[in-house]
Amino acid sequence: KLADAIDNPWSVAHARARKAGVLLATALLGRAHGARPVILVGYSLGAALVHECLHEMARQSEEGRARGAGVVHHAVLMGLPATSEPERWGRLRRVVSGRLINCYRPSDLVLRVVYRGAEGALGAAGLRAVACEGVENFDVSRHVRSHAEYRHAVGPLLQLVDLREA
Repeated sequence: KLADAIDNPWSVAHARARKAGVLLATALLGRAHGARPVILVGYSLGAALVHECLHEMARQSEEGRARGAGVVHHAVLMGLPATSEPERWGRLRRVVSGRLINCYRPSDLVLRVVYRGAEGALGAAGLRAVACEGVENFDVSRHVRSHAEYRHAVGPLLQLVDLREA
């Protein structure tokens, strides 16, 4: 069973997304991008990468190794295969200076099956609203009919959440 989990394409890709998230956090905290804040947007495993990046930034900030505040202006996570636990999202919220947005679809069968199978848990943020102050939730069911459609819906969803700079 463990060998199946290791070789499972979803598990391998999810593990790589988490590792890439840590690397992105290191680059952002090191200001490799300069002094300007960034906007992070991701769907599915890209959202997992962004989620892990924010988590790592929060962790390093809490440990006093880096200052994560102000680096990320906005973050939009769509169809996220990660926890909807409010405590975890509260930590993410502390490193996003602007809007932290969760786009979810309760009837996302692919995410429901894959997340539960891989994590052994229910409650993926991509399936439900996150009950955390400062997190904006958008049910995108009317705009996205299947998990695979997120890739075609990024632009329209960014318009839906009204992510425009003044």
